[in-house]
Amino acid sequence: MAEQVSRQSDSAEDVGNALLRLTHWFEQNQTYSARKLGLHSTDFACIGYLVTAAGPVSPKQIIQHLGLSSSAGTALLDRLEKAGYIRRQPNPDDRRGLLISLDTKAAAAPIAFYRMLSERVTATIARHSEAERRVITRFLSEISATSEGLVEPD
Repeated sequence: MAEQVSRQSDSAEDVGNALLRLTHWFEQNQTYSARKLGLHSTDFACIGYLVTAAGPVSPKQIIQHLGLSSSAGTALLDRLEKAGYIRRQPNPDDRRGLLISLDTKAAAAPIAFYRMLSERVTATIARHSEAERRVITRFLSEISATSEGLVEPD
């Protein structure tokens, strides 16, 4: 019985360590990719978010997704607009609001890097069965839920 508890504990510890490695390498890859492209890592993360968005998004959506304060979000969008990566456009559903869209030509290099990273992750996911992917998805969703709300933007 003690051996079974020990194995379960080791297994849980292994999962925790794997999550820590995943987080570490994700951050390292994002930092490296951004640096290689001459971007701040938050800029690269924003471009990645915009690549996966279904269309233009509000500044508030970007700020919430990245966990930024309003002032940090404004500075981010100012940098990306100045570099030509994004465009601010009027929100047709809110005359006072803006939408942010990605200029795919100007952001071609960051988009290519982001897609390369994404393709590697997709290839890894594809090696697992549908049942395994459902378990992985449920697990990662549960882990994410435990982390939500722990850190508030400045």
